[in-house]
Parts: sequence; structure tokens; C-alpha cells
Amino acid sequence: MAKSPPIQVHWYKCKGEEGEEGGVWCPLESLDLKQDSVQQRGVYIIWTPTKPLPVVYVGQVRTGTFGKRFADHLGDKTITQHGLYDRHSKKRRLYVTWAVVPPHQRNGVERFLADRLDPIEGERHPEVSPTPVNLPVRRT
Repeated sequence: MAKSPPIQVHWYKCKGEEGEEGGVWCPLESLDLKQDSVQQRGVYIIWTPTKPLPVVYVGQVRTGTFGKRFADHLGDKTITQHGLYDRHSKKRRLYVTWAVVPPHQRNGVERFLADRLDPIEGERHPEVSPTPVNLPVRRT
């Protein structure tokens, strides 16, 4: 049986220095949690900006919004403890990206991301067959 190609999802980025949408990865601690793109549901990845980019958490939003989940994570020390300390802001820097995924695919996509990215936190992921998607960055 031929392996089907991954589902192509759009991984959100924040505005770049010129104000271009899709310019840079979004710092979790300064993300505008009221913007339209986070008022949706799907899957998301939180990581720390160190080499080789360890993934801290992979999850999905079934109810509520990305913005609500991100706010919850900002208040969760098991997540924020992994951020790289920024002495200027005196905060731990984490990055986040998210993709809108239809409800019937979310469990499989989360399973795929967790299997592939091996997050530091979050041991419970759906016990379903993985649904491959494009990754936000190429992993070696």
C-alpha cells in the first residue's frame, strides 16, 4: 500500500519587522491573544529557541480557542520553565505556531506531531493512527 502524502496545513507566524504577516515565529509571551488567528481551533506546537529546537509541548484545541490555551500555558510553570531566559524582558522565551485542522483530523495530527517531535511535556496524546502533516520546519 502506497504511503499517502502529508496533509498540508498552514503554520501561523507573526508579523515581521516590516509588518508582513507570516514573517517570524511567534514568541508565546508577547503574542496578542485577541487577534483573529488565535480565535480558532486546531493543533499547535510550543518550543524553546535553543539548538536543536527542543519541542516543549504539542497539543490541540477541541473547545475554546488557541488564545485561551496559550494563556493557560503561560500560567503553567511545567511549560514556561523550559523557555530560554531573556534578561532584557526578564521572561522565559518560548515560541508557538498553530494550524487550523478540521475536528475529525485533530487527534491523528496531534499523534503524528507528538510521535515525530517528541515533546518534553505532555505525555497523553490520542491513541489513534497518526495523520501526517507538513512540519513547520524541516527536522533532520
